[in-house]
Amino acid sequence: MKALLLLCAVTFTLQPAPTQEPRGLQATLWVQRSPEYRALCKQAFVLARMQLDKALANPSWTAALEQKDIPKDAKPAIICDLDETLLDNSAYQARLQIRGASYSPASWAAWVREKKKTVRAVPGALAFCREVAKKGVKIFYLSNRRQDQLKATQRDMSILGFPFAKDSSVFFLRTKSSDKGKRRKTIAQNYRILLLIGDSEGDFLSPADRSHPDNETYWGRRWIVLPNPMYGSWNPRKERLKALRTDGPTKQTSLLRAGPMNAWAAMREACVWVQTQKPAKVQLAFQREDAKGSTARLSPVTETTHSGDCIAKIVLEDLNSGSTYRYQVLVNGVPVGQGKLHTQKQWRYRGDPPDVDFLFGSCLYINEKETDRPGKPYGGGYEIFDAMAQRKADFMLWLGDNCYLREPDWLTPQGIRKRYRRSRSFGPLQSFLASTQHYAIWDDHDYGPNDSDRSFGLKTESLHVFQDYWPQPWYGRPSAPGCYYSFTWSDCAFFMLDDRSFRSPNRSQNLDTKVMLGKTQLQWLMDSLLSSNARFKFIVNGGQMTNPLVYFEGFGAFPKEQKTLFDFIQKNNLTGIVFLSGDRHASELLAYRHGESNQLWPEFTSSPLGAGFGGFPKEKHNPIRVPGTWITTERSFGRVRIQGKGKERSIQFEAYRSDGNLIWKHLWIPGSLQIK
Repeated sequence: MKALLLLCAVTFTLQPAPTQEPRGLQATLWVQRSPEYRALCKQAFVLARMQLDKALANPSWTAALEQKDIPKDAKPAIICDLDETLLDNSAYQARLQIRGASYSPASWAAWVREKKKTVRAVPGALAFCREVAKKGVKIFYLSNRRQDQLKATQRDMSILGFPFAKDSSVFFLRTKSSDKGKRRKTIAQNYRILLLIGDSEGDFLSPADRSHPDNETYWGRRWIVLPNPMYGSWNPRKERLKALRTDGPTKQTSLLRAGPMNAWAAMREACVWVQTQKPAKVQLAFQREDAKGSTARLSPVTETTHSGDCIAKIVLEDLNSGSTYRYQVLVNGVPVGQGKLHTQKQWRYRGDPPDVDFLFGSCLYINEKETDRPGKPYGGGYEIFDAMAQRKADFMLWLGDNCYLREPDWLTPQGIRKRYRRSRSFGPLQSFLASTQHYAIWDDHDYGPNDSDRSFGLKTESLHVFQDYWPQPWYGRPSAPGCYYSFTWSDCAFFMLDDRSFRSPNRSQNLDTKVMLGKTQLQWLMDSLLSSNARFKFIVNGGQMTNPLVYFEGFGAFPKEQKTLFDFIQKNNLTGIVFLSGDRHASELLAYRHGESNQLWPEFTSSPLGAGFGGFPKEKHNPIRVPGTWITTERSFGRVRIQGKGKERSIQFEAYRSDGNLIWKHLWIPGSLQIK
């Protein structure tokens, strides 16, 4: 067993069966033989023609993220990749299949220079390029072919009859870097870029721009993609089986019920959460992503048990700060899952605070026929988690109702655990759980019944379940247990609140004694805010904190406690205050001012992730809402980005649809009296 564990840890590989067909055989056959491939290519160029006309008619149109400003009197141009975009190289791939060989720079160079080969164009490419040239639009050929392959490339392009093929100035081939961003920027200095056409993500954006907010609106409009199943960054040479997403158990993953999930991360330690199907021995093999050739380390073995819900909370120690680690989960010595985690950077006394990029949201209802409400399913839109994973954020904040306890669940501790267990193993969640770090608080539906409070009889048992599924270095205080805690990230402090454990019943009429946070938690919060040196102080709660329209649950229903906290913030002139909240099944950005204070405190509410959505008509004209930010007709998630240096360091609030498209964004500089 030890030998097997060590082998898995060091190699991170899964060997294919010896009877497998050569890698890529099916893909190459599909490109060469299928009518569907030809149809998709022609379809892409038909779309490109349509978008080209739109681009020509709009003088402010540009397809290049690198083109910040369009030069005066700039002539129109498009940028095309060459291989598998305009030139068909499937015969080169076929030769590799027949020989049982893999790609190499030498064999590729020989193919490019070969004079006797049959030169072919991708279906629809030649006619499109000729039409572009007739409209007076310049075509630049941007490829990662080497510079010494220029003459051979021009020869083949001329044979096929591509426009400008004899003009070497339109060819931008690779010199040192494979990143095409600098070359696009060079072209953009003199031309207005109308379209980008390619078969790989790098043909459209540089790695640093993969989370750019305009990306999702450019695909199919300014960026036209050709199909290429034969090769690319999506098709790793190693670990291909482990790269597959199955959305369900396989023979290998059947040992794993849920996860892995990246929990908290510090500068030198991080926690990974794993749940097995039955009692088992769990271990992580891990190493720094940039530590090529080094031996992976093994974590201590953790044994999961029935009484512990088969959960393993593995803390990795002695890590490097500001580093990315890849890991593989081993259950009983068998590789069953993998992920990446990121440690925080140690920056104080060493440089400027790192930028921060995090996501947040609330209200995830996962449908289940046996316990669902009658009628139309309440949950949906679960593609939102793929969109969130694509953001590649630093971490995720779950702001309550992270699962929905149903009537049979909140009657027993076992019922609560069963609901958490089912929700956590939900297929669409798994990739997102392993893609970033996760921090959570609860609200009523993952605490107990709807609108539940301190009277809930199983609140102690519910807290134990919550702590098992959302590990943290610490929770609450011995004299007042709860799910409240704090953590820091860069120059940001996050004060995660518990709005249920100490909450007075909503129907309580005694406003002098009515509380949401309770004496101990409120004092902890005020002390923590006062002692914090963080530039940005995020107060994070399940329900809304500043909304003056309290038709349902909200901090405004506890006026004495709310006034105590807000007066404290104002009196002590605490700056950089931001509130984050969920619960409402609608999203919005509020701009709150307390009393006669000149300070502005934003509150960003984001909800729901996967539950029902809607808006309460009486709140349509909320006096402190930032205009245009009320989202009531769709599911969404929130994104917060802290960027810049010194006094100009700012916060950008962004709301996204479940398909990943941006809905709105607003900028705020702490101390400013306006959200832009």
